[in-house]
Amino acid sequence: MKTRKRTLYIVIYLVVFEVFIGVLEYFIGVRSFIPSVREAVAGQNPFGFNGLLYYSRVSGLSSNSSVFAIKIMVSLMMLQFLGPRNKKEGFFLYGFLGVGLLLTFTRSVYVALAAFFLMINYKRIIRAVFRFLRGKAKWIYFAVISIFISGIIFLISKLDVLLQQMNRGMKKVDLSSRDSVFQRFSDFFWDNPLLGNGSYKLWIGINGKVFHAHNVFMQIMTTNGVLIGSMYFLMVLININKYNINYIIPILIISLFQYAIFWGISFVDLFFFSFLFMTQNPNFCKTNDSLKEA
Repeated sequence: MKTRKRTLYIVIYLVVFEVFIGVLEYFIGVRSFIPSVREAVAGQNPFGFNGLLYYSRVSGLSSNSSVFAIKIMVSLMMLQFLGPRNKKEGFFLYGFLGVGLLLTFTRSVYVALAAFFLMINYKRIIRAVFRFLRGKAKWIYFAVISIFISGIIFLISKLDVLLQQMNRGMKKVDLSSRDSVFQRFSDFFWDNPLLGNGSYKLWIGINGKVFHAHNVFMQIMTTNGVLIGSMYFLMVLININKYNINYIIPILIISLFQYAIFWGISFVDLFFFSFLFMTQNPNFCKTNDSLKEA
């Protein structure tokens, strides 16, 4: 089966369109233009509460800001895989998707994307550092490393502000109620370790709201139990290879804090399984008009 590169570019541009909708939502000051999504967050703090980015998150055309952010994350990974068709397009797409990341302010996505770009660029970074230390670096290496160091110094100087934003203004590490959710799902698992919830997707009511596990691994084990759940993870482990590891690991990282994959046929599921079963060098897609699947 062949998937045209053009189709994947169309998917990326559709997400860019959703980012445009998100920008409009942000400037108007609403979480979403969709009434049902607005109602779902009606009991939360008002838009822009205390100047925190967390309370200015928008949902685009998605069911919530986290789903929107994950779409943007996957689009950035697809763009990296395909490669921009020219410099102008690359500048536009990376820039616009970057704006979307800021407006969705999903911390787990930031961590996963940081891991992704570090994994695909670590060799370049090491080479640049060694050239710099040996005094053989060209001016562009020197400039990039200087900017990087300056950026780190700036972030350290603004550490209090960053921590306030990342923790929603709280003095301790904020998990957005995940500590309570993890505990309830953990209790359920230890009460039903073998068969879980009989393979029916588990939702648990907490303080009048219904939650999924916010963790793929926990969701699978509580839903299916050890006997079936372990097969999911075995399937993933045996299919990770040198060609897809850079695209699989970031998804597994975000899966620690989001129910991102194994929904069924979701946007992220399609991306995840397309790469999970990839057994060829991905660089061929930059010169070939199609993406071959194993």
